[in-house]
Amino acid sequence: MRPVITFLMLHCRLRPGYDYLLARKLSPLWREIQTSPLRAEIDGFLHEAEQLGFTARTRLATGSQVPIRLLIQTGKPMRQLTLHDLEEFAAACREREHETGRGANHYLAAISMTHMVLFHLGVLDSPPRSGGPVPYEERLAR
Repeated sequence: MRPVITFLMLHCRLRPGYDYLLARKLSPLWREIQTSPLRAEIDGFLHEAEQLGFTARTRLATGSQVPIRLLIQTGKPMRQLTLHDLEEFAAACREREHETGRGANHYLAAISMTHMVLFHLGVLDSPPRSGGPVPYEERLAR
């Protein structure tokens, strides 16, 4: 059933919600995206991330963690993503962390990188705040 769901998500026919998207690994993503209408969007993101100096491993990890999930869930082209979309995704990550006890720092770091790339692509008007994906005070409280 998962391959069908992945196909439907990557072909813009299914938006299952962040709860589903955060609960599942999208492992066949890089194979299945080859025929997806989202491929050009993700290719553009990966290219810009490369231009910014992010390693291949970081680019691919982030690409599968945040931008593809944003594109699937919002149904928007990358150029129409907003800061609110990133904030909504971050809130879903924090909610998942609260409910499951599983850390979300890797998602929050990927959101910060996605914000940086979207800023450099001219999609967002401001760069991410400095200090990492989790505020300093929050990191100390843990």
